[in-house]
Amino acid sequence: LVGHAETSPPVVALGTSAAGDPVSLEWKPGTSWIVTGADRDDVTSTAMAVVLSLAVGSSPAQAPVVVVGDARSPLTELVTRLPHFAGWCAPDDLETRRRLLSRLTHLLDDGGSAVGVVEPFHTDALDALDDRAALLRELRALAGDGSGLRILDLVFDATSLLESPAPGSDATNDVAIALEHRSRAWTATVTTADGLTTESVEPFTLRAAKADGPLVVRPFVLGRALSPLERRLERASPG
Repeated sequence: LVGHAETSPPVVALGTSAAGDPVSLEWKPGTSWIVTGADRDDVTSTAMAVVLSLAVGSSPAQAPVVVVGDARSPLTELVTRLPHFAGWCAPDDLETRRRLLSRLTHLLDDGGSAVGVVEPFHTDALDALDDRAALLRELRALAGDGSGLRILDLVFDATSLLESPAPGSDATNDVAIALEHRSRAWTATVTTADGLTTESVEPFTLRAAKADGPLVVRPFVLGRALSPLERRLERASPG
């Protein structure tokens, strides 16, 4: 892991207001964000928007991203294609996770910054929930004391909030993004630890090529113009 201190916190795009205006929030170093929702695609879409917004506004050295989660998830696939990708491990690979945390510790001790993304562990077993809670405690400990670490905690089921506390609690999430469907509209409530709340935010969505088709993360190039060959491939691709 290689990282450098940033000059100012990146501004992350979260969606649009009812009036169609962009809604964004500074992601300060040393803070933990949680994205919750009953639908897996809703949570994944919002997390991908957060990561992409961060990547557009920060260099790979300013915001290296590590992921603990499923290797087959769309979010992991997206992050591994970014120049910001700095590491991945499976939830049950404790040895790799230990090495990843050690690398994070050295980076942060040297004054660097990083982003740690924690996806849900795909089991309801109590020991797995305890293990995930322990991982989040370790990451939050690293994020303390003026650290440059940012944490993005993803929860697909609201019952998991038992081990992912609300903003302002002792444990602690600084920003909570709660996703839900209201009258056929998809909305997000963004709550910060200081009590400020933005309601009725329309989050970004993933779009499938067909109404009943799978969601697809298409290859992309960040930070340079497409080559003639890439433009031909883009025009020839379906959807």
